[in-house]
Amino acid sequence: TSGFLLILGFASVESITGFFLMDTYFDHDEVKSGQFYSFCFTVIGICAFLTGFFIYRPLLSKVGWRPLVVGGAIFRTAGFAVQPYTPTPALFLAAWMPIVAGTNCIIPSTFGWVYDNLDHAFSFHICAGTTLVAAVCILLAV
Repeated sequence: TSGFLLILGFASVESITGFFLMDTYFDHDEVKSGQFYSFCFTVIGICAFLTGFFIYRPLLSKVGWRPLVVGGAIFRTAGFAVQPYTPTPALFLAAWMPIVAGTNCIIPSTFGWVYDNLDHAFSFHICAGTTLVAAVCILLAV
């Protein structure tokens, strides 16, 4: 369930963030909004790489997967709660960083647990099913 909700949330973010940025920060300017949105995803990609490559594995070995999932959920919730109230685009982007870091703690931990503790064929179907549902959500949102 957490994987489905995580993917559903991400699909929603992709669909509505551009409009939110355009209406909130860029006075309906599609070009400036689109440029900032693409910059956001560049920064998000860098943050995802850094947290996934340098932070996740050491934390997993020190604290285990359960605190990572709980901490990731707290980080994501805090980021999503703060983001709509940020007064500037820069703070909006800064509020995105705990969302990315939290996601990088949740996804490998939950899917890794499923793979380690359930039948591998069943865990494959869970991961594939979550991805399929996410694809349908993205198509319906467009």
